[in-house]
Amino acid sequence: MKLLLATDVTVRGGVDGYVLDLARALRCSGHDVVLLLEETTSSALRDLAPAEGLAVRYARHYHRRYDSDDIRDESARVLADVDPDGLHVICGSPRSCLVLREVAALRGLPMVVTEQAVDDAMSLDQRTREMIHASYLAARAVVFVCQGNRATMGRVIGLDGVRHYVIRNGVNVSRLRATARGAPRRPPGDGARLITAARFAPEKALDILIEAVAVFPEATIGSVSMYGEGPDHDHLRGLVRKLGLESRVFIRPWSGRMAERLAAHDLFVLPSRAEGMSYALLEAMAIGLPVVASDIPGNAEALMYGSAGLLVRQGDATALARGIQQALTCRQEAESRARAAARRVRSHHDLPMVMRETADLWPRVRHAQIPGTAERGGHPAPGEGRDP
Repeated sequence: MKLLLATDVTVRGGVDGYVLDLARALRCSGHDVVLLLEETTSSALRDLAPAEGLAVRYARHYHRRYDSDDIRDESARVLADVDPDGLHVICGSPRSCLVLREVAALRGLPMVVTEQAVDDAMSLDQRTREMIHASYLAARAVVFVCQGNRATMGRVIGLDGVRHYVIRNGVNVSRLRATARGAPRRPPGDGARLITAARFAPEKALDILIEAVAVFPEATIGSVSMYGEGPDHDHLRGLVRKLGLESRVFIRPWSGRMAERLAAHDLFVLPSRAEGMSYALLEAMAIGLPVVASDIPGNAEALMYGSAGLLVRQGDATALARGIQQALTCRQEAESRARAAARRVRSHHDLPMVMRETADLWPRVRHAQIPGTAERGGHPAPGEGRDP
């Protein structure tokens, strides 16, 4: 099959890695793959995809930058030019590529939708809900990367009659662990070194982390490294200056060597208000780094609801500070959770396994009955019974 993989993400982040990993898996399964990206994107895919030998098309299809009629015309043109046998849309939010999905459905093009990030508190107008629901019904499969995302979309949109699966995000466990083992360790005796990696945006709540760190003396927390990019960059720098933390809190660009960076720290902290299933969180878990994270659905599911990492109330700097304090002082307990996290990632989030499950959807659903038939309905993910 010739498959068109489409995303309208405009910044670097976890969606980049998912798209590239899925493209590789589909090619290994014998499919011809073409990527469709937003023409104004600063995503790493702009550089990484050509290096992989992937064909890339650019189009105007980001809903916050272009009129729906323009996107509709552009989508029709791209689909006519590429003439794919199927469309796989990777969503950075439930609004992603909605007009493209609508055009594909009108053409009768087989479609799979992967929801990468769903905000449990999102607000959608009636027209947007209707468009999302229509695209779900038209899709041969809708993939959610965590149970929480599926539950939210079931409540907000409705999944009756929608063929849907949960297939979690994955990371290359063996490569991460090998890289981490070879990384230099930090010298003992200093205050703890904390690390996070996330898009610099309000939903990641990195301001909460900065505020939480401010209550600790340098002898307790020596440094915090925050890797990422995004619209909150200047705001976060300003907050660091305001709280007098310039010597301890460092805002850094994305790194291609995150396993090494993670291994040189004592604790990974993810205070997000909304997530799908964070790749940075999974990477920290894979190398056995203790974790403190907000108790939102994606984080809680990855961390086995507190068995594999410490969960704290989201949006609360005081609760986050208490969690960090507990993780740093109760080291035996934190390390026990970290070992459980590493086992969890190996069994449920190993990249080859989850990408194979996702790629294997296409031969299964290509000729599946379409909306309005008796076969439609919710389906568990392949291997879902592995959950404890």
